[in-house]
Amino acid sequence: MKPEEALYFLKSAQALARYHQALGVDHYPAKARLSSLGQMPQPRPTVLTAKTAKPQPQSRPRHESLPVPKAVPITAEMPELSGCRRCVTDDIQPFSAMAGRLGQAPQLLIVGDYLHGDDTSGEFVFGQEEDELLTRMLMAIALTADDALITNLVKCRPAVNDEGKHEPGETVAERCLIHLRRQIILTQPRLILAMGDLPAQILIGQKTSLSALRGRLYNFFPQDGQANSPPQNQPVPVLASYHPAFLLAQNEMKKAAWEDMKMVRRFLASLPLTARAAGR
Repeated sequence: MKPEEALYFLKSAQALARYHQALGVDHYPAKARLSSLGQMPQPRPTVLTAKTAKPQPQSRPRHESLPVPKAVPITAEMPELSGCRRCVTDDIQPFSAMAGRLGQAPQLLIVGDYLHGDDTSGEFVFGQEEDELLTRMLMAIALTADDALITNLVKCRPAVNDEGKHEPGETVAERCLIHLRRQIILTQPRLILAMGDLPAQILIGQKTSLSALRGRLYNFFPQDGQANSPPQNQPVPVLASYHPAFLLAQNEMKKAAWEDMKMVRRFLASLPLTARAAGR
């Protein structure tokens, strides 16, 4: 194996281990090949005296709460949202947040559907547990809060539907798309990760299952969605993946989500060093 191939293999294995740890995997099943490693001759352990012995660091708690990117009102970057009346209903509560460093072009723009749960404190973008899981997923591919901007397609808190849930439909999402277009033009990300059925279908422009949309790049034209629009309307690549809320409910789908995150990592790694250093 060539040195560069070995380095790539080691980095991939390290990233996979980080991702598994982030999802709470603390052991692997003992298969024959792994068990045989324990039969290999081991070096004689060094006995430490009382003077030289050092306390061993405590193991990290399995589900330790992570500091998620600080959410800020989206009106700090897009003040025009405070006067939005595109959805004329008394049931919709103006509320929105985003996470990331304002005024800096992110490498990655993560777009969810809407705020999940009943929290209205403004501390979370997707929801408390959802934000924590997303933070772990980003850490697994060596991204920080400065590398990504996290936002929602639906900028306000949607009305309660017939099932008593704050879940917006496609009509509300289409009305709110104009604000996301504006946000993409302002931030100029190099890649968009659409998490969830609603943002993936609307950004990609195909009403098909999320599983069918995953695994390839699409182009999104932020000004009007048309390929023959003005030359300054440069397309932004889009990848589709599962929403953290879905992954929390369907644990077995986290493996598929990891494949999506690896695609994100490979795309960002392919950018010129000057673009990555500038956050663009």
